[in-house]
Amino acid sequence: MGTEFKDEIEGLIDRRSQAYTDISDAIWGFAEPRFQERESSRIQQEYLSSRGFSVRADLAGEETAFIAEYGSGKPVIAFLGEFDALSSLQQEPDQTEHCPIAGKENGHGCGHHLLGTASAAAADALKTYMEEHKLAGTIRYYGCPAEENAGGKAYLVRDGYFDDCDIAITWHPYTMSKVMKGGFHLANFRAFFTFHGISSHAAGAPELGRSALDAVEIMDILRLYGIEPREIEGAIISSVVPPLDRAIAGAVEKITGSFMPSARPR
Repeated sequence: MGTEFKDEIEGLIDRRSQAYTDISDAIWGFAEPRFQERESSRIQQEYLSSRGFSVRADLAGEETAFIAEYGSGKPVIAFLGEFDALSSLQQEPDQTEHCPIAGKENGHGCGHHLLGTASAAAADALKTYMEEHKLAGTIRYYGCPAEENAGGKAYLVRDGYFDDCDIAITWHPYTMSKVMKGGFHLANFRAFFTFHGISSHAAGAPELGRSALDAVEIMDILRLYGIEPREIEGAIISSVVPPLDRAIAGAVEKITGSFMPSARPR
């Protein structure tokens, strides 16, 4: 077969590039967070249905999860697509500087408007190639919600939607173009921790207390500066380092107020 098939498939994608660009731009504009990607899921389902795929939606208890399928028999080739946005990353398109969109709260920080679109494009082009060359096999595009801080794929795995797959292919923007096999990538799980300290009066006897908040803060330090900095994710916004936070600080001088002017700027 050689490599001629690559040129043919690339040509198929190029001929439909405007449709894929429109989908990607729309998903960027929707900027829907985890489990709320209703419009982003809908636009992909409608496109793939128009291209001759059969679509099953609302899977594994996830309203925005879907599978678009073509063909029958083996091999079963799965393409995985993501399309969820992140909180606090709202951004005007085509800008290389920080340009937040007024009135929006979410945005695409690492190309999820592209991830689903390009995987759908790959499935679409492969379908046409298989039809034209009368090849057997099954193509599936998995619309996977909530990649950020929820693991939407895990529920699809749990309910058996990948059981008969021979291969699952995904991609992500990177600094180079390369193929990586399983085992290299990051995985995640969620756990809730409760820290128990010892209460004491913060001014009268602070040395007798043990702060549970200190333990929480140490976990955040490990997340950012540990040997494996991605091992611990923040509980509020996954995959986002907060650029702004607020705290109230107070100081009490027991004897005189002379300490106050120097303490405040510090």
